Amino acid sequence: MEKFTTSLITEMTVELQKIAISAENQLQLAEQSFYEVEGAMTKLKEYITSYAFKNIEEEIKFFKELKPEFQKELIFYEEILYIESGKPVGSEKARKRYLEQLLNRIQGYCDKNKYFYNYYRSGETAYDKHYFVRNAIRIPLVPVSYSDIDSSFSTPYSYKLAKLQAMDKLMNHIKSSLKATIDISEIPTTGQNKNRRRRVWTGPKSALKELILAMDAKGWVSHGEGGVKQLVIDFEEFFGTDLGNIYRELLAMALRKKGYTPHLDGLKEALEIRIKEKHE
Repeated sequence: MEKFTTSLITEMTVELQKIAISAENQLQLAEQSFYEVEGAMTKLKEYITSYAFKNIEEEIKFFKELKPEFQKELIFYEEILYIESGKPVGSEKARKRYLEQLLNRIQGYCDKNKYFYNYYRSGETAYDKHYFVRNAIRIPLVPVSYSDIDSSFSTPYSYKLAKLQAMDKLMNHIKSSLKATIDISEIPTTGQNKNRRRRVWTGPKSALKELILAMDAKGWVSHGEGGVKQLVIDFEEFFGTDLGNIYRELLAMALRKKGYTPHLDGLKEALEIRIKEKHE
């Protein structure tokens, strides 16, 4: 069983990474990722519904550790789809307020279920045979409904655990988005900045993309918060240019036969020449 699930989750992870590289935007990424995880879940269900667990410990391991690894991703991307579809098209201030409201809703759900989540995170096992075994005897500590689940492939608590893990991941995602959200109207403008002419990028766009990808890889802007797409937005606004899909540049770099980063290598050479000239 573990061999099958490990292989399946590895396959799913690789496909999700490919989607992250090729997706044009967050909405497309969430939609494609959702269907990829859903496909993996279908394969998992087909396998498990015809599989006989060797013992109760193996069944607990599946519903407590293995299945949530898939289900949390499905829930996460479903929520991202909802968030991106409903995101306001107005000001940054409106988008910030929207994200803050979502964050409060998610925090409320986590607070409501903190007893059960703390049980899991503390490594407790006393109630595992009630939480993570199909058709187990119910206990009154954490009531959940059994009415809308497939009893051959689910336990209510396994789903609840996956959802809490997904909400954790979603809160981190929203917090990063909030930190990257800046309302331009709130930034004080000095007389000098007001009259300053826009800076223009005069090098190849591929060179700027290389620079952005390198900065993101090192986490040199806000400790990496906001991700590479936010860096692209920042540079597009600063230079008044359109950089397109940054992930296509990453794919193009991987296909280069004479070095992955010719522009960064050229920058290094140019700087070294200038340093030598200053010291001669």
